[in-house]
Amino acid sequence: MTEQADIPHAAITRLTGRTATVALAGDLDLLAVPALCAEVGRILDARPSRLIFDMHAVTFIDAGAIRALAQASLTLPGLTRPIIRGASALTRMLLEISSFDAAFEYET
Repeated sequence: MTEQADIPHAAITRLTGRTATVALAGDLDLLAVPALCAEVGRILDARPSRLIFDMHAVTFIDAGAIRALAQASLTLPGLTRPIIRGASALTRMLLEISSFDAAFEYET
Protein backbone atom coordinates (compact mmCIF):
# COMPACT_ATOMS: atom_id res chain seq x y z
CA MET A 1 0.00 0.00 0.00
CA THR A 2 1.22 3.49 -0.86
CA GLU A 3 0.37 6.40 1.38
CA GLN A 4 -0.70 9.80 0.05
CA ALA A 5 2.46 11.47 1.34
CA ASP A 6 4.54 9.23 -0.94
CA ILE A 7 2.54 9.77 -4.15
CA PRO A 8 0.87 13.16 -4.56
CA HIS A 9 -2.74 13.00 -5.70
CA ALA A 10 -3.07 9.23 -5.11
CA ALA A 11 -4.83 8.60 -1.83
CA ILE A 12 -4.42 4.81 -1.73
CA THR A 13 -2.99 2.21 -4.05
CA ARG A 14 -3.75 -1.40 -3.34
CA LEU A 15 -3.29 -4.70 -5.10
CA THR A 16 -5.83 -7.38 -4.22
CA GLY A 17 -5.23 -10.60 -6.09
CA ARG A 18 -4.89 -9.55 -9.72
CA THR A 19 -6.87 -6.30 -9.30
CA ALA A 20 -5.07 -3.01 -8.74
CA THR A 21 -7.01 -0.02 -7.44
CA VAL A 22 -5.59 3.50 -7.47
CA ALA A 23 -7.74 5.97 -5.52
CA LEU A 24 -6.95 9.41 -6.91
CA ALA A 25 -7.68 12.74 -5.22
CA GLY A 26 -7.39 16.44 -5.88
CA ASP A 27 -6.26 18.16 -9.07
CA LEU A 28 -4.64 15.88 -11.63
CA ASP A 29 -2.80 18.58 -13.52
CA LEU A 30 0.63 19.24 -15.01
CA LEU A 31 2.26 19.10 -11.59
CA ALA A 32 0.67 15.73 -10.77
CA VAL A 33 1.45 13.92 -14.03
CA PRO A 34 5.04 12.78 -13.23
CA ALA A 35 3.99 11.20 -9.92
CA LEU A 36 0.87 9.75 -11.54
CA CYS A 37 2.94 8.17 -14.36
CA ALA A 38 5.40 6.74 -11.85
CA GLU A 39 2.62 5.23 -9.74
CA VAL A 40 0.80 3.77 -12.75
CA GLY A 41 4.10 2.30 -13.98
CA ARG A 42 4.78 0.77 -10.56
CA ILE A 43 1.33 -0.79 -10.48
CA LEU A 44 1.64 -2.13 -14.04
CA ASP A 45 4.95 -3.76 -13.11
CA ALA A 46 2.86 -6.02 -10.85
CA ARG A 47 1.02 -7.16 -14.03
CA PRO A 48 -2.58 -6.84 -12.78
CA SER A 49 -5.33 -8.29 -14.92
CA ARG A 50 -7.71 -5.53 -13.82
CA LEU A 51 -6.92 -1.86 -13.10
CA ILE A 52 -9.36 0.50 -11.40
CA PHE A 53 -8.90 4.25 -11.10
CA ASP A 54 -11.20 5.43 -8.30
CA MET A 55 -11.90 9.07 -9.12
CA HIS A 56 -14.53 9.94 -6.51
CA ALA A 57 -12.20 12.55 -4.95
CA VAL A 58 -10.74 14.01 -8.17
CA THR A 59 -11.56 17.72 -8.48
CA PHE A 60 -9.85 18.41 -11.83
CA ILE A 61 -8.09 16.46 -14.57
CA ASP A 62 -6.10 17.84 -17.50
CA ALA A 63 -5.15 16.30 -20.85
CA GLY A 64 -1.75 15.11 -19.62
CA ALA A 65 -3.29 13.17 -16.76
CA ILE A 66 -5.93 11.70 -19.08
CA ARG A 67 -3.16 10.50 -21.43
CA ALA A 68 -1.25 9.00 -18.49
CA LEU A 69 -4.32 7.03 -17.41
CA ALA A 70 -5.09 5.94 -20.99
CA GLN A 71 -1.53 4.62 -21.46
CA ALA A 72 -2.33 1.96 -18.88
CA SER A 73 -4.65 0.25 -21.34
CA LEU A 74 -1.66 -0.56 -23.57
CA THR A 75 -0.16 -2.94 -21.04
CA LEU A 76 -3.21 -4.72 -19.62
CA PRO A 77 -3.74 -8.26 -20.92
CA GLY A 78 -5.94 -8.90 -23.94
CA LEU A 79 -8.58 -6.31 -24.66
CA THR A 80 -8.89 -5.33 -21.00
CA ARG A 81 -9.45 -1.62 -20.45
CA PRO A 82 -8.82 0.24 -17.19
CA ILE A 83 -11.94 1.05 -15.19
CA ILE A 84 -12.79 4.61 -14.22
CA ARG A 85 -14.90 4.50 -11.06
CA GLY A 86 -16.85 7.42 -9.65
CA ALA A 87 -15.82 10.11 -12.15
CA SER A 88 -17.68 13.41 -11.92
CA ALA A 89 -19.74 14.70 -14.82
CA LEU A 90 -16.97 17.20 -15.59
CA THR A 91 -14.31 14.48 -15.67
CA ARG A 92 -16.46 12.33 -17.95
CA MET A 93 -17.00 15.31 -20.26
CA LEU A 94 -13.25 15.99 -20.42
CA LEU A 95 -12.59 12.34 -21.24
CA GLU A 96 -15.13 12.53 -24.07
CA ILE A 97 -13.71 15.79 -25.44
CA SER A 98 -10.18 14.34 -25.37
CA SER A 99 -11.33 11.30 -27.38
CA PHE A 100 -9.78 9.00 -24.76
CA ASP A 101 -13.16 7.98 -23.36
CA ALA A 102 -13.14 4.70 -25.35
CA ALA A 103 -9.89 3.67 -23.63
CA PHE A 104 -11.81 3.03 -20.40
CA GLU A 105 -14.74 1.19 -18.94
CA TYR A 106 -16.88 3.11 -16.45
CA GLU A 107 -18.46 2.35 -13.09
CA THR A 108 -20.42 4.71 -10.90
